[in-house]
Amino acid sequence: MSNSWHQHDEEDMGYRAARGSLKHAWEGEAEGGAFDDHEPHVRYAFQAHRDLGDSDWTPEVEGKLQSHWPGEWDHARGFVQRAWQLLRTNSYVGRPPLVAKPLNSLPETPKSQPAVTNGSPDATHNA
Repeated sequence: MSNSWHQHDEEDMGYRAARGSLKHAWEGEAEGGAFDDHEPHVRYAFQAHRDLGDSDWTPEVEGKLQSHWPGEWDHARGFVQRAWQLLRTNSYVGRPPLVAKPLNSLPETPKSQPAVTNGSPDATHNA
């Protein structure tokens, strides 16, 4: 288990890939407040969630998070818990984004053959 969940690692590709989805989810809720104001809480929850795994918010989880939080936990608790819940309810968060390929890079689709009915391609005219 890491105790550096509060550290800002600019090379954390997982967080950087998930940041846009997290911001969208955070700001999509009425009581959210500005994402930029609470990004330290979100980043902390993201990194802890990655280390601790996908679990409910329990007293044990909260105790682990509280013991590593670098500031006043009473103020941060609600924001960290909210971020934790966002991570649990948005399964796409933390996964690399899908990248669309240009159409000319896709393999060519084979041409379909005409349908054959009763052994003859033109069975309706042979009746």
